[in-house]
Amino acid sequence: MTSSKAEKREARKQKKQEGSQRLAERLGLADDIKEVVIPDVPECPKVPLTPEAREEALKKVPILNTNPSTFQTKMTWCVSVSDVEGNWSWSEARLWSLEEWDTEIVRELGGLCSLTWAEISGQHTGTGRKRRKRHHQQAVNTIVQEAKERWRHLDLEQFDVAYRFRLGGTKRAWGFQCGSHFYLVWFERLHKIYPVGH
Repeated sequence: MTSSKAEKREARKQKKQEGSQRLAERLGLADDIKEVVIPDVPECPKVPLTPEAREEALKKVPILNTNPSTFQTKMTWCVSVSDVEGNWSWSEARLWSLEEWDTEIVRELGGLCSLTWAEISGQHTGTGRKRRKRHHQQAVNTIVQEAKERWRHLDLEQFDVAYRFRLGGTKRAWGFQCGSHFYLVWFERLHKIYPVGH
């Protein structure tokens, strides 16, 4: 089953590249076009990470003594430390469905991989006085108590600042930034980790 999905993904990738090449040839740009590179998309985790596996993945996260300038680097992301076990007290599952993975998480985060962190940081929603950053850092001490405790339980205390991506409506992707890489920790649908008006 997995190889079939991988084959289909590879076929879609190839088809996009061929379509780009045909369009370039029609527009007379074929000589100026380089191969289209589609960023690798992490595979959707199908089972929760064990605490041991998460601990092993966290050991591989580099410890940064200084905060390097990543503003002009492109974003990359992964799910190597994602928390998809159990439910929040408000009855929201931490594990996302395959449909949510494809239509929410990969669509949004995958699309941002072509942008630098400066471009991501420059995105806004709303107008006038209601204008605010679409994606931004969020101090961990400002999120709800249950999420703070879960953050500690996941051994993420070294990261006192989370990064929050707005995926549309009340949906958010939470994690942390290390250099130019984003580690996805939570996908939420109901905007309860940092509620409106909080």
